[in-house]
Amino acid sequence: MGVHYVEQELDERKLQEFTQALLADLRALAFMLEHGCIESGMHRIGAEQEMFIVDRNLRPAPLALEILERAGDNRLTTEMARFNLEANLTPLELTGRCFHLMHEELKEVLTKAGLAATELEADILLAGILPTLKVSDLTLANLTPMPRYHELNRSVTQLRGGPFSIQIKGLDELQLTHDRPGVGGGCQLPTSVWTPFMARDPPGTLPTFGRRPLANPARAQPTNPGRLWRKMAKAFRHRVSA
Repeated sequence: MGVHYVEQELDERKLQEFTQALLADLRALAFMLEHGCIESGMHRIGAEQEMFIVDRNLRPAPLALEILERAGDNRLTTEMARFNLEANLTPLELTGRCFHLMHEELKEVLTKAGLAATELEADILLAGILPTLKVSDLTLANLTPMPRYHELNRSVTQLRGGPFSIQIKGLDELQLTHDRPGVGGGCQLPTSVWTPFMARDPPGTLPTFGRRPLANPARAQPTNPGRLWRKMAKAFRHRVSA
């Protein structure tokens, strides 16, 4: 996880080596579970915020790498498209004021990203679907120039074996066919907030992971993020007291 290096050409020998390494990792995981090497009784929550980068005309601005360099914050990372960024917040124990702390950290990271974007005459936009996004923006020129994304684009294209259909239903329906599946399907047409949740209980069992969107394309309203976190904190307190 988090390693951007990939091999773009796999022969049969390399594939066998990968399979053996994967099996070795599974055996290591089984050993850790059997011998109680993974903590239990602890619930944690995190969040990732996806965002658009836009220019003065609110058009997609492919400046992700330049913003990351200026921001200098490892909580910010790339997405498939050069006009998208993602913020990964610090995991917190699911207790007390965790949602307040998460909200404060999110504001801090977004401020850093916004300041870096301003230096490039751009801005950060939290929107479900960017209305100014055009089919002409979904090209390989806007694919983040990292081997992992190009390999993902190549693999999906090969598996699909033909044009990729995109359909988003709502008040305004979007339906299109794209010949670059990895670009058209991976360029974050909708952005949102996700909250990963991890729990492990009782001991000796695999951790349970959950991942829910807090804001879907129809409801992603960035104008008052504090209201979202206050509602989450209120719901959590009610659940605990019950």
